[in-house]
Amino acid sequence: QNAIGINFNVLSPEAEATARLLHDSGFRRARIELSWTGMSYAHPWRIADPASWAVCIRALRVNGIRPLILLNANSGLPGPAITATLTLRAPARRGARTIELTAASRPQIVPGLTGINANGIAAKVLITRVRLNGVARLSQPLPTRLRAGPVAATTLRYAPFAPPKLANGRPNPRFDRTLAGWLTYVKAVTQFVRDTYGWDRFDVEVWNELSFGSDFLNERNYFSPVPDPGSRGSVIDALLKRTIQMLRKRSNGLTGVKIGDGFSNLSPFPSGATVPRGTDAIDKHLYPGSAAYPGFGTVFMPEFFLTGIDSYTL
Repeated sequence: QNAIGINFNVLSPEAEATARLLHDSGFRRARIELSWTGMSYAHPWRIADPASWAVCIRALRVNGIRPLILLNANSGLPGPAITATLTLRAPARRGARTIELTAASRPQIVPGLTGINANGIAAKVLITRVRLNGVARLSQPLPTRLRAGPVAATTLRYAPFAPPKLANGRPNPRFDRTLAGWLTYVKAVTQFVRDTYGWDRFDVEVWNELSFGSDFLNERNYFSPVPDPGSRGSVIDALLKRTIQMLRKRSNGLTGVKIGDGFSNLSPFPSGATVPRGTDAIDKHLYPGSAAYPGFGTVFMPEFFLTGIDSYTL
């Protein structure tokens, strides 16, 4: 029964009552996302609103529920960011590589980090350069036509992940800068949870699936062409390895934390032979749906993967 858990995605005013009900119902674990987006843009080593997070963590502690902290950066708003509204002087056609901005828009732009939101992705089309006359160069062709007037934009604190190695095999400084920001976030959040929960007996999950919201892991989703075409290496492998190494440092006081590979949530291929040393769990998100049995009907069976039923009989 100590394995029974649930996503804890309630608002802070409801946290205590919800945690108490879960405890009384037999739940002993709860998964709660403390996203990179929750860090301060001006001070990225600080949590922007620690009070609301603390209410939830304390509620779990009081009710004897072990937290599973999801460390994640959904591309809808990945990491610390500032939302903005830019104004176009003229319409821009689909496929354009430049746009014309008003004078008032120019001060809001940080080249390479400010971009136009598109397809549910913050700063999907980055502005790489803006001239004094307001003409801005784009990181990739516009995916849709834009009218003259206001357009939603975002300034990211960190650029999307580039491959970890340059073409010559040396470390990629663009990857290292974003990785440093990620590790700063991981350290701040885990130490906050340790201090709020009262000890380091909690778990973390590194990332949440790769089926959606993971565009930030690949700069090719933001640049065409990419800044360093010959760069190479796996962002996922490097990110997981470096995160585990940081959490395992005794000086961080997190030796009791258990670490799960969330990149593997929907993949059958990762194994103990492929994940980095120090990985405690190869996480899985199982979506069985319903099972139809002739002459019996439809059965909703979330525990299907814990049974010995042959999938071919369904």
